[in-house]
Parts: sequence; C-alpha cells; structure tokens
Amino acid sequence: MDAKFHPAIAAIQNGDLDGLVVLLTNDPSLATARSSVSHPTLLQFLVLQAIEIDAARRTTLMTIVDEPNTAIL
Repeated sequence: MDAKFHPAIAAIQNGDLDGLVVLLTNDPSLATARSSVSHPTLLQFLVLQAIEIDAARRTTLMTIVDEPNTAIL
C-alpha cells in the first residue's frame, strides 16, 4: 500500500476503531482511493486481513471503511 494508507492500516491491525474513524473523517478518500502498490483499496486490505480479525470487529471495521460518515461507535 502507498504510504498515505499506512496510518489507517496500523489502526486496522491494532483494532483502533476510533483512530480509523478520525483518519477517514479527515480524509474520506482513503476509503475508496486506489493504491498504486499491492492492494487496490483499504477495504480490500481489510478483507484480506479478515482471518486475523474477529468477526464482530471485522464487521465494524468494514462498515467504517465502507461508509466512514455514518459509522457510530
């Protein structure tokens, strides 16, 4: 992933839902922007990491990434 995605990736990997919401609120394009390297979008990265994330947290993260302006934690 491009460097601009790294803070969001770190938030996903660390289960930092509040941090992810802040990042996506500050830059909503992160949710749909395509990386020039590796995974095309942040949502695809999340799906590929699904094995490592428990089901409840995965559903919440996918909602946040898919619709950052409607996520309520």
